[in-house]
This record gives sequence, structure tokens and C-alpha cells, in this order.
Amino acid sequence: MFRRKSKLDGNPPKPPTKTEILEDLETFNTNHMNRTRRKDSNFLGELSTFDASKSVLDSTKITKRDRKESGSEQQLEEWWDKFEKFLDDIEKLETYQKQFETKKMNLAKLDETIGLMADDIQTRINDSLGKALAEIPDTDDHDLK
Repeated sequence: MFRRKSKLDGNPPKPPTKTEILEDLETFNTNHMNRTRRKDSNFLGELSTFDASKSVLDSTKITKRDRKESGSEQQLEEWWDKFEKFLDDIEKLETYQKQFETKKMNLAKLDETIGLMADDIQTRINDSLGKALAEIPDTDDHDLK
């Protein structure tokens, strides 16, 4: 199905330079910071921005290309929102797992303590019962009649 080429086409691509990597990281951080700032803004600020952008969109004609770009931006924004929610959910899950393990260990300790207390109580009952039986005088069957 797939055949291996005998020769490679040209030289392999060069790895990015340190400068290029830093520029990419800076771009990512800037985009991420802008997105989180928008999320953190108050609801009224979002409404006024939404109303202003709606009036601008109504007053100008949008080409199909512009619609596609704004739709892809919206999809990208939705994807990032879902991704960030996913990361938050993972953090919450890890917290719940730690709490679960802690409570599980506490329950195991309580179970052991309850078992020791039950054994102690049973020993006292047996000792008291043994003393009580020792104090009861032996009676014959004819004395009971």
C-alpha cells in the first residue's frame, strides 16, 4: 500500500530557532491573556461590547469570506472555552480523587478502631458473664419444684 522512497526529497526541514520559539510563545501568551480577560470581564461589559459590535455589523455589509472568518474565530473561541473547561474539570477531578483517598483512609482507620473497641467490649461482657455465672449457686432440679 505504502511504498518507501529510495531517496528523500531535498533536505529535512530545519528546527525552529530560539527566537522563533520565543515569538510563538509570546503570541500564544498574548492570545491566551486576551481570552481570559474577556472571560473575566463583567456581564454588562460583555453586553455593551456585544451591542456595539452588532450595530457595526448591521451598518456594514459583510462578505461571505468575512462571515466564514468570523465563524471560524467563533469556533476557535468555543474550542478554547471547551478546552479550558476541560482543564478545570481535570483539576476538580484530581481534587475529588485526593479527597476520596483521604476519606477512604479515614474510614479504614475508623473501621480498625471500631473493631478494637468491639473486641474490648466483647471481652468485658465475657468477663462479667463469667463472674456472674460463678456467683450463682448450683441448684438441683428438685429445689426448683
